[in-house]
Formats: sequence, C-alpha cells, structure tokens
Amino acid sequence: MMKRLTEKEWKPIKIIDIFETVKPGKISRANQFEKVSNGGVNYIAATNRNNGVLYHLEPSEDLKKKVQAGNCIGFIKDGDGSAGYAIYKHEPFASTVNVIYGYADWLNRENGLFFVAAQDMIEDKYSHGYKRNLQHLRGDKVMLPVDDKGNPDYAYMTLYSTEVRGRMLMRYKNFIAGQLSQLEHKDIPALDEKEWKKFKAFGDDGILDIATTSSSIDGIRLKDGQTKTLPYVTRTDNSNGIARFVSSDNLSYGYDDAGCITVGLDTQTAFWQPHDFVTGQNIQIISGKRLNQYLAQFIVPLLRSQMTAKFNWGGNGATLGRMKRLEIMLPVTDAGMPDYKYMEQYTKNMMLKKYEQYLAFIDR
Repeated sequence: MMKRLTEKEWKPIKIIDIFETVKPGKISRANQFEKVSNGGVNYIAATNRNNGVLYHLEPSEDLKKKVQAGNCIGFIKDGDGSAGYAIYKHEPFASTVNVIYGYADWLNRENGLFFVAAQDMIEDKYSHGYKRNLQHLRGDKVMLPVDDKGNPDYAYMTLYSTEVRGRMLMRYKNFIAGQLSQLEHKDIPALDEKEWKKFKAFGDDGILDIATTSSSIDGIRLKDGQTKTLPYVTRTDNSNGIARFVSSDNLSYGYDDAGCITVGLDTQTAFWQPHDFVTGQNIQIISGKRLNQYLAQFIVPLLRSQMTAKFNWGGNGATLGRMKRLEIMLPVTDAGMPDYKYMEQYTKNMMLKKYEQYLAFIDR
C-alpha cells in the first residue's frame, strides 16, 4: 500500500541539482510570428494561467527553429502575479525568454506535476520587482519526498500523482454523467436560420434587470477563516470572475444570491454565478424572472460582445447608466418576442456536445 504524504520523509532539495539541463526560452518578440486560432504551436508566456499557454503560433520555418522539446519544467522569471510560478510542459512548444526550462531523465508527466505542486511555496518569494532569474533559481530549494538513501523518490511521486489523477478523472466522469442525465438533445434551427430582433437589455421595458452589487468588499477588508468556500467575484476575466474563495464570515458585509450574471465595470466581463457570492468593487448584478443557467450562457456572449464594442477601460466604462441604455440582438418567435425556449435548448445542445467531447478525451 502506498504511503501517505505525511508518512514519507521529506528533505529540502536544491532545484538546480536535479535538472541536467537548464535553458531559457528562445523568443524575445512573439509579434514577429503569426497567430492562429486553431492548431499551431503553443506559445508559452510569463503567465500563471492556462498552464503558461498564451496563444498559438503558425508553424513557419522560422518558428520551427525556436521550438523546444517538451517533458520539462518551466520556471517563470517575471510577470505581475506570475514570477516564481512553475509549469510542466509535456508537448513541444515555443517560449518567451522570460521562462527558464529544466530537463532531466527522471522527469515524466506525473512526477512533473507533483514537482510543480511541491514548489508552490517558493512563489511568494518572487514578485514583478524581484524576478526569478537563473542566479536566484540556483539558490532555490524545494521540499520533496525522499527514499531510504535520502534521494528524491521520483517513483513515489509518479505513483502518487497517477492515483490522484485517476480519482479526479473518476469524479469528473461521475459529474458529467450527472449533468448528461439532466440534458436532452432536441433538433432546433441553426442560429442563422432564426430571425433576430433588437431589444432593450435592461430597465422597466428591458428583458432583464440590472443593479449594483450588495457587497462590494475591498480585498484588504476580507475576513480570514479556516474554511474558504465562498466565491469572491471581481472584475477579473478568469475563472468565472472568481478571484479566490474566502470565509463565509464575509457574508456579514452583504452578499448576492445565486442565479444571476455578474458584470465587471471597465473590464466588460460577464459571468453566470450558480452560487451565493460576495464581490469586489465595481460589479453589477443582472437578474430576471426568466433567467436560468441555460438562458444566461446564451446571453452572456452577446452581452460581452456588445460591451466590448461600446465600452472600454477608462472614461467610457460600462457604468450602470450606460448599461441601462444597452440594446441586444436576440432570436425571436413568430410573434416577434424573445425566443427563450430556443435559447435554452441551444445551450443544452451545446453542453451535451461538449460533455460528450470531454468524456471521449478522458477515455483516450
């Protein structure tokens, strides 16, 4: 039986000693290469999102000279909120010079992911003003489980990650099975086969209601607690607008109910929120009697498109007054009214398609 993490002996290991080769990325200016929406070569930037992938590049002859082999650990040198972060890269890639890569014969996907999680404690050491350069990397140590000889136990790390990953995939498959049981595919017209009409989005004669958030908590005022399960929604464009999870003690500031859409001022972000939550500053709340997760997922991209076209950061942001004047194009019934049933079913069909793709990916 595999030992638990707490049953293993751990030692601080100098990072530079366990990698046979350490070298930076090769691209100093990514804009000299053409971006592509599908396929292409992953471009790794100094970001802690999407496992370092910023976008994809056309695999031209010039780019092929810059491509690096996968199965390595990337150590991010710089970046606001990203300095000190580490990623495991399995596939070949092209990269900014602001990431340093370590290669070793012991490395594989499973123990690589274990290593990345173990070195998380180092991230707080670095910031945009204190970069993780090669000299600093040479001094970094990471706590790793060791074998009887005091050497990093790579076999244990591989086995542990494999078991954890298997359990997570099973939980995800069970989640998808539950979601699929609630969805039924129905044949409906394509988007371009429907008639569309312009409607006022908000207000007394609008299709939805909009108001300011009930909480609006500045990050420095958040209350700490041992259990952090309450979503803290901000103007970020990542993770459904959730910056982090906080203690339920913050409900004392006020909160917003589940089943609404949050909108970030200035950033023009919009997300469906399925759980009660508290927010940062400059968040608006969209609600409505007909609003549910399926209708919301149809409307959110339309809202974001309109906000991006009409508003921008600074003097022309998405204020409450400006949002109330917003109009939105929607598919309509034969009577010329918003076709809510169609929009909901379209979303359900898309969700079914995506869940089936996820299951196929997991099975592969």
